[in-house]
Amino acid sequence: DTDLHVMSAYANIDGKKVRLINCHLESIRLSKEQINTVNDVSHAEIHRGAKSELHETYSKMRTAFERRTAQTLYVVNLVKCETEPTIVGGDFNDTPISYTYHKMSQLLFDTFRNSSLILGNTFNGDLPPIRIDYIFHSADFYSTEYEIHSDKQCSDHFAVSSTLWLKN
Repeated sequence: DTDLHVMSAYANIDGKKVRLINCHLESIRLSKEQINTVNDVSHAEIHRGAKSELHETYSKMRTAFERRTAQTLYVVNLVKCETEPTIVGGDFNDTPISYTYHKMSQLLFDTFRNSSLILGNTFNGDLPPIRIDYIFHSADFYSTEYEIHSDKQCSDHFAVSSTLWLKN
């Protein structure tokens, strides 16, 4: 069971059919205590009883990674089967060095890459700055004006936006 949350629709943009896919991939759902355990762990602490806390935390991480892999492959297959221009966005709960990002960027373009930003932080929480929310598009588009809306705190994520232009 992958508990996949995907919404998909077709839109008519200037007479052209476009596939829109929004997804929310599996989160690790670490508690503040678990984040602190991972951040504060040292070799000495492992021997003083943090082993069971670490085991539980890493078990959660492994489960999330496995589920996210299956979810990613589902979305990748949707994209591979699509013949129309495609935009995929959402909360991928994974960084740009992840399996998820690698699989998506093999098929689609990341709008962040066309921005002037060097680093991005889309998670509004107690972790170091990480980018886990994306807008990808097929080669039928080009993108401009990528922005992370860190001034609006409506959830534990910052919204991202980009202007996409459908090529002729």
